[in-house]
Order: sequence, then C-alpha cells, then structure tokens
Amino acid sequence: MTGELIETLNGIVRPVVEARGLELVDVELAAEEVGRVLRVVIDRAGGVSIDDCEDVARVLGVVLDVHDPIPGHYVLEVTSPGLYRRLRREAELPRFVGQRVKAVLREPVHGQHVLTGILADVREGVVTLVLPDKRTAVTGWDNISRMNLEPDVTELLKRKKQ
Repeated sequence: MTGELIETLNGIVRPVVEARGLELVDVELAAEEVGRVLRVVIDRAGGVSIDDCEDVARVLGVVLDVHDPIPGHYVLEVTSPGLYRRLRREAELPRFVGQRVKAVLREPVHGQHVLTGILADVREGVVTLVLPDKRTAVTGWDNISRMNLEPDVTELLKRKKQ
C-alpha cells in the first residue's frame, strides 16, 4: 500500500473511529485468499465489543463508499487488536507498562534477538524490560523491529477459574 493511500485511508477512518470514543490502532490493506481486505483495528481502555466493531464497520462502509479511495473490490474488516496486540508506536507503550511483552530486536541484548519480559519503563526512546530471570534489558526503541503484548496464558486461565 502506498504512503499516499495510507494517509488517505487514515484521514477517512480516524474521524469515524474517534467520533465513537475509540482509538484507531491500525489500517491495513492486505492481499488474502478472499481478495483484498481493508482491516481496521480499533481499541479503547477496557477493550472493544463486537457491537463496537459492527457499528464502526456499518458507518465506515457508507463513508468509504462515498469517498471510494480503493479501486476495485475489497472486504472491510473491523477488529480489535486481540490479546497479542502489536505495539507499533513508541507513544503507545506507556499504557502497557507492567504488562508482558515480546520484543524482536535488530541487534541483540544479553546475546538475544528475542526478549520476553515485563515492560518496566519507556522514556525518551529507551525501553526497559524485566526478564523472567530478573535481569533488566535496556534497548532503544529504534532497535526493536517488532513488539507485541505476550500475555501469560496460564495466568489468564487461573484468573478465569477464580
């Protein structure tokens, strides 16, 4: 997807999402088995419901039909970021301090290119993780090629049983 089309789509999608008190996490146009899919990822503190996704999809479908920014056929999908949310921007990291993350690094830290630990701090381009062995790993945001939330599923299951 070209940079210009990304900007156009963000300009169309963002006001619709934000007018509903939601956060626009990502807009992606992907080639998949069913054809092209315009995937809009939304969130809010406390999470989003199926009703939120349906509401945004219904309104956004009309708005996109009016603006018609994507030539040809595509499928619109509105979704939440899910448990393993990808963290794309440094600015969104402070909200997830204290949560478990997985970071794929360009250059290794402690001899590793992949670190999983608790996001302890984010400050001025520096990201600090506490690893399972209690070591601290510090790296620059620019050294992280990909970062996702990495919830401890066993902990989630324990909480659900209580």
